[in-house]
Amino acid sequence: MAKKYICVKINNTVNMFLGGISLSRIIYKVISVMILITLLGGCGSDKINKSEVKNGSKEGKIIQIVKAEINPEKSIGTDMTQLDFASEDKIIFHGYFGLFVYDLKEEKIIRSLDLKPINCNFTQGDNYCEVQVDEKGEAVQLHNISSSKMYIYSPSEDTLTETEYKPMSNGFMTTDTPEYFKDNNGLLSIKSVRFENGKYGYLTAEGSTVKTLEYRYGDKKYTLFK
Repeated sequence: MAKKYICVKINNTVNMFLGGISLSRIIYKVISVMILITLLGGCGSDKINKSEVKNGSKEGKIIQIVKAEINPEKSIGTDMTQLDFASEDKIIFHGYFGLFVYDLKEEKIIRSLDLKPINCNFTQGDNYCEVQVDEKGEAVQLHNISSSKMYIYSPSEDTLTETEYKPMSNGFMTTDTPEYFKDNNGLLSIKSVRFENGKYGYLTAEGSTVKTLEYRYGDKKYTLFK
């Protein structure tokens, strides 16, 4: 009712302005009224759905984030944990037990995402989850290949958005990990990152549990789950 009253007042005001004043004054008053209407959000318009956000040219809805709970004694699983992104400051990696962002300067996990609630915890098969990260590590795209939907996770904002699937055009490039990095019978990530200085960043595990996961960059070693 309040919005209708405001609209009636605006209409009456416009009619009053149009009586006995010059054209330039009319134009000025009309522009002022239009600005006022814009600020009020229009009359009779629908409310904005706050669950909808822009994702590039697509609209999506915000999904509540569930943090991954890690048990260091948990098995790494059949497939080795995958490295999805690496820079001088951070790495992004995932397994069936979750997606993680590790700060290399602070040497700790700063973000995590439980993949099970969004059906992206499969590392093989018909429900395999395809994970892509953009070139700057600011957007992580998660897509269950059997679904027409995908999810986009923003590490900096710690937000998760559901939208229609669209292949990522500016994905971060990884390379196959050289076999000579493999230590004894330890596990090695299939993909690694080759930096401009010639050094590689990759994941290893000396055992079969999560607590043995390490990120290696040159001669440096980082224990991911302490």
